[in-house]
Formats: sequence, structure tokens, C-alpha cells
Amino acid sequence: LQLAIVLNGVIELSSQNYSQFLAQNRWTFLKFYTKDCHYCKILAPKWEALSELIDIPVAQVSCQTSREICGRYGINGWPIVVLMASDGRYFKQYTEFPETYEMASWSEQYAHDHFGFVNSADEAKIQAMERNLQHYFLMTGPQEKIQQYQEICTRLNVTQYVYFTVSDDFSFTAIYNNKFINDQILTTDDTQLETFILQNRLPILSELTDRSLWYLNEGYNRQHVSLCVKDINSFIPTLQRLSNEIKQKFSFSSCEHQSLQKLVEKNRVAQTDSVMFYRVKGKWTKYALYKLENTDLNQILNQFDQKKLIQTSTIFIRDNVI
Repeated sequence: LQLAIVLNGVIELSSQNYSQFLAQNRWTFLKFYTKDCHYCKILAPKWEALSELIDIPVAQVSCQTSREICGRYGINGWPIVVLMASDGRYFKQYTEFPETYEMASWSEQYAHDHFGFVNSADEAKIQAMERNLQHYFLMTGPQEKIQQYQEICTRLNVTQYVYFTVSDDFSFTAIYNNKFINDQILTTDDTQLETFILQNRLPILSELTDRSLWYLNEGYNRQHVSLCVKDINSFIPTLQRLSNEIKQKFSFSSCEHQSLQKLVEKNRVAQTDSVMFYRVKGKWTKYALYKLENTDLNQILNQFDQKKLIQTSTIFIRDNVI
């Protein structure tokens, strides 16, 4: 295996290492290009930025130096962006306008919208760590039942973080930060299984980083909420009492992220308990900050409207909306 060249986070593949590299990864986000192509030059910096956002390897193949690879897929125009499976045969082409965040969101969602099959709980743990998953489900059960449970998970939209392992016994476990957060459910009843998934599909609080914030917003398409409160632990019982419908719409964290702290201080509410809705998409960032003085959290969540999100360069105060 010839070592691949990595430049600015992008892996350059050639005929000597192409198949071997693909085989080592479940998916590879791949760009076919030529150095003289005008649109390839425009795409280049956006493609390099992808490697900082997604877990999937970001690679490229020159159709000038590796013509046989491009010919294999009938590529005669550039650039072409695809999500390539490990066998080098199955791929999904990205056909939208190539902006960095949009490509990242599309690739992560498509690649992770497949069930993971593992041989043991330890293997699931390793894969979850490699994918930077803080929260996932592990299901064990007989082969003939797996398809039935897959249909339930698909309907409840948790396919991105479910691992299956074949066993004569049945169990379904929710795991957060590599610790069981709930006793295993040992029933094969569909209704009880659905209830268990809905109750445990989201952790109460997630760690907030630049990448996890983007992933929560874009990858799982949930609105993220940061609790800017003096005692975050005092709010955990409140979060636990929220309805399943609310938990499916929102994800929660503390307000310790540096950029959020700056917004809180800029709005002069550093000493006031508040709730911040925060969203990143493409090149813009928007937020809405609500005081908790006269309004409870449940009411704010039920009445939240994304149209109230404003760009960070705009600061205004109206009622309890800051």
C-alpha cells in the first residue's frame, strides 16, 4: 500500500492506493478533479475546510494522473463529489451547490443514516468513540427480529446511533459517555420498546463544542438550546420532566461555550438566568436569548419560533426576548 499524501486535511489518492484506502473506511467523501478546472479551483478551499468538520475521510482523485479510476465511473466532467462506500462500487453523488457546511451536513447525515452491526458491546463502544458519539443505543437480539426492530428505529429517526449485535437473548440499552444511562429493557413488545427509545433518545445535557454544536444542529436537525444559568445541575430535573415531543425537537447544553459567553455578556445579562437558542448554517450564525425571570422553560420551548432567531451582529430587546 503506497502511503497517501495528506495536504490541508485532504487525502490525495491514486491508482496505487485507491482501493486499499477505501477498504479501510466505511465511507470516503471523494472529489474527482483536474488541476486546470476553474470550478475545481473554486471548490478547493471549501473541500479542505470539510476535514475539520466531519468524521468521514475527505479525499480526492486527479483525473489527469489517475485516469483509469475516473474512467471506471464514467467521469467526464469536473468536479464530481461523491460519498464512496468501502467496496468502491456503491456511491452517492452530491448534486447541490458545493458549500462547506451543506456538504458536511449531507455527507454526515447520509453516511450515518445506516445501522451499525457489531460483534460485541466493546466493538460498539470503540466505533462510537471513533465517530465521536456521546450517546447511542445497543440492541442485541435474534437475526429474524432485527429487521422488525430496524423498522421501529427508522420510524423514530434514531438510525444514526443504533448498533445491533446478533444474540439469542434480547436487550436494548441506552448508553451515554460509555455508561449505561438506563437499565436494559428486556422485552420484545414493540410498544414498550418505542417508549424506551423515546424516553432515552437524547441525553439530558450534551457537551458543547464547535463541532458538536454544528453536528447537533445540522446532523440531527434539532434546535440546540444552551442554558445560561448559575447552577446548571438545578435544571436537570426540569429537563427530565419535559415531554418526549419537546425532547425530540431540542437538544440541551450549558452555556459555557466561549462564543455564547460573549453574547451573554454583550447583552448584559451575565447575572440573569436565561435560555439561548443558537444555530449555525453556512456562513451565518443566528441566536435568540430569552430571560427566565417571568417565563418558565417549558413555555419558552413550546412557543419558540425559528423566525425569531437573529444574526449575532444585531442586538435588540423586546419583552423578555433579548
